[in-house]
Amino acid sequence: MAIYALGVIAFAFLVLLFGGVLLGRRRRLIGSLTTTTGLVILLTGIVVFLITINIATYQRLTHEIPLARLSVQSKEKRGYQVIYEDLNKGTKVDFLLTGDEWQMDARFLKWRAWATILGRDPLVRPERLSGRFRDIEQARTRLPTVFSLARDSAIDVWKLAREFKQMQRWADTYYGSAVYMPLEVGASYQVNATASGLIVRPVNAVARKVVSAWH
Repeated sequence: MAIYALGVIAFAFLVLLFGGVLLGRRRRLIGSLTTTTGLVILLTGIVVFLITINIATYQRLTHEIPLARLSVQSKEKRGYQVIYEDLNKGTKVDFLLTGDEWQMDARFLKWRAWATILGRDPLVRPERLSGRFRDIEQARTRLPTVFSLARDSAIDVWKLAREFKQMQRWADTYYGSAVYMPLEVGASYQVNATASGLIVRPVNAVARKVVSAWH
């Protein structure tokens, strides 16, 4: 889709060039109309390109897919050192989380049935990683640690789907999903995305033990 948008932008420049030639030959009426048309095509191409770039920050959800692996490395006075590994990009980032548990949030965007038939698969994008206090009183009095997992872009498809009726003709539903698990040194978890939201599984003995005793 980005290639088509770039093609539209290139065509717009040709139209603008032709309009400039007409104006140079003093054919003002048709030259002005051609230039205006070129500007409209150019703006349309730019908007479509920006939307395509924003959609690229999401992942296509055709089945259960792995999103991330979280490994609790150590406990310090200020909190737990956690390694977040993006399983699609292959990148790793260290985070310091306070609390008893970690929580991961993601955005989901589903299209209407006819749009799905045309090839528009549901999309998912990790949004946040944060620390979570099991005790409600602690949660009320302690400052949480919250980190962004998403990349910013000029146009937000999520926002467009919420605010514009034209987008709602394509988008069926858009919602957030979150999972959380205990913070325990040595524990490792994997977060997957499904059509109904996020799921998380312990992937080593330490994680399985702490989850079995979790309440």
